[in-house]
Amino acid sequence: MVFAMNLLRQSVKPGSLRLLCAVVLFGFGFWASNLQVEAAQQPLTDAANTKAKVAGSEELITDDGTPEVALVLDNAIGVNRLTPSAYPATLQTIRIYFATLQGLPSPAGAQIKLIAFAGASGTTAPPANPTLLFNQTVTIPTLPSGGGFVDFPVQNGPTINSGDFYVGFQSPTPAGGVGILADSNGTPRNRGFASVDNGQSYVGPLTLTGGGPVNVLIRAVVMNDAQPTARLSVSSAFNFANVAVGANTEQTLAVSNAGSAPLSITAINSSNAQFAPVSLALPLTVPVGGQASLRIRFAPTSTGAHNGTLTIASNDPSQPSTTVSISGIGGAAPISPTAVVGSNAPQTGAVIAPPVSSGLLYQVQYVVYVPAGATQLKVDLTGDQDLDLFVRHDQRVAISGSNLLADFASNKDGVGLAESVTITPTTSPVLQTGFYYVAVANFGPGASNFNLTISVTGGTAAGVLSTVSAASYTGAEFAVDTIAAGFGANLATSTQVATTQPLPGTLAGTSIAVRDSALAQRLAPLFFVAGSQANYLIPSGTANGPALVTVTSGDGKISVGSLQIAAVAPGLFSANSSGQGLASAVLLRVKADNSQSFEPIARLDSTTNQFVPVPIDFGSATDQLFLVMYGTGIRGRSNLSAITALMGGASVDVLYAGPQNDFVGLDQINLPIPRSLAGRGNVDIVLTVDGKQSNTVRINIR
Repeated sequence: MVFAMNLLRQSVKPGSLRLLCAVVLFGFGFWASNLQVEAAQQPLTDAANTKAKVAGSEELITDDGTPEVALVLDNAIGVNRLTPSAYPATLQTIRIYFATLQGLPSPAGAQIKLIAFAGASGTTAPPANPTLLFNQTVTIPTLPSGGGFVDFPVQNGPTINSGDFYVGFQSPTPAGGVGILADSNGTPRNRGFASVDNGQSYVGPLTLTGGGPVNVLIRAVVMNDAQPTARLSVSSAFNFANVAVGANTEQTLAVSNAGSAPLSITAINSSNAQFAPVSLALPLTVPVGGQASLRIRFAPTSTGAHNGTLTIASNDPSQPSTTVSISGIGGAAPISPTAVVGSNAPQTGAVIAPPVSSGLLYQVQYVVYVPAGATQLKVDLTGDQDLDLFVRHDQRVAISGSNLLADFASNKDGVGLAESVTITPTTSPVLQTGFYYVAVANFGPGASNFNLTISVTGGTAAGVLSTVSAASYTGAEFAVDTIAAGFGANLATSTQVATTQPLPGTLAGTSIAVRDSALAQRLAPLFFVAGSQANYLIPSGTANGPALVTVTSGDGKISVGSLQIAAVAPGLFSANSSGQGLASAVLLRVKADNSQSFEPIARLDSTTNQFVPVPIDFGSATDQLFLVMYGTGIRGRSNLSAITALMGGASVDVLYAGPQNDFVGLDQINLPIPRSLAGRGNVDIVLTVDGKQSNTVRINIR
């Protein structure tokens, strides 16, 4: 009889606990750990060894240390068949993994019955109605956060001279939150069994519906006559995040000796030359209970996901050759967490490897606008790892506890399988007008490249708006009250410039709405609109985080784009309005008698139609010179001391940085010009505000 667990996915996936039926009419549940959002590198769980020899003591293991499934059933017995490496072997400790399963109470405080019995070596199933060598009722103690192994010492434990130990426990009635947890991703051991008739008979080895085996997370610590041996303990996976092509970074891989004899590492080989050990002197000896730190360098030669393995050779007799999967991403990490895309515009990306037996939600979500009259939204995803696809209307795909909030999902279980979601007026939920967010999740095992295509059928497709700071002409971040320049097509039916203050919310029939991360929408004040450009102010009160921009022209045409809102986003205006070259600034000269005069630092050459510098002359030795510069996105600074300025590489005081007051959104920065710069010619100026650097502009000093 197959003891079947019918799972939606065998990998760890988001979702609520599902109670399903087995062929023997038992109720089952599966535990799904949280899907994680890609951010900093997550710690990884050590892979378990089948057995670990230690002189006088050893831990008998069949699992990989992380649960994916759980049997929750009243009065069920779960046991694991474990083979000592030497005899006689005396049972010392039963070690069981417990965790709080979603939708069920914590198992802490529940009473279970520990059992142990013996069987012939290599048997495929426990004997019927076995004679118990150990039988004790215990209380499950308080669990570690997120669950973990609990040790139950066995006083005067039984001894066997051959064969196997069967160790496990019987759940209470009602079972409550007590489950028999198992891993479905580790190397199949075919040693887990269960009974529903108080041990009169056992079914197993336990498998999922369809034949996928599971390893129950029940271990034993036994005394034996093993000789002192080394035991290598290392993470089963080791992952880098984004590294620029041509650059490199290093991380530490910890290798421990959990044995009773010195561990000797004799070789470490990489299957991918982009990952390599650094300054490694071999052989490397790790004392008993000690740890060695191996420096591993990632030097990508191309963009995208890279995977490989490190093979570690040692004197551990149980695993003389140990492999560690390794991965990383070549290229810079995405700047914005939101990317607005047009219909049928293919997107590519690379997502880092997830933690072992878990999933990772890619940090960028793609947004498409579905217009009125649309009949279908179709999203197609392909990649080289086990990827999943999620779609949600009007809000970002999000994680809440153990649940992933999405309207649609495609989550086939398998590496390289294509995923697809189709939404129409007859699906549930039905296709709606507005924004749809698309998220990609990686369930590994390695880092993944992916290709994504979103297509909208019917209606008038929205245009794509690209927004930059009107000062720096970059679009990484924007602060409230920043002057922004949006570019696209069909943004307005005519050209019109605002002539009144406060600035209007509509020009030539065009309006721009900014919806922030709190889903609050505000009309943006407009400076200027034309067919391909619209300059607007980021509205006051816009919350930090990802925001969406919708431009509606006078003829009803819609264009959409994204912004990342931050407290400050310093940009300096240049004379030619490109964010480069000569600064948009004036020189303030203060003479000894305190008289003041303003002088230009640039002029327009009528022949070349380009701005050229007006060299700054220090004049009299008693003259004081100050540069009055203009920018935007600066006024939200924390305090004046949080702003630094470099002029020609030298640090200068920032005397003022805040609103210019005469023009909406314009900021002013006042800097002294030190006489030490005399004769330098072209001098670069860069501002850093609350740790964020502006674009570079220039002045000329005679």
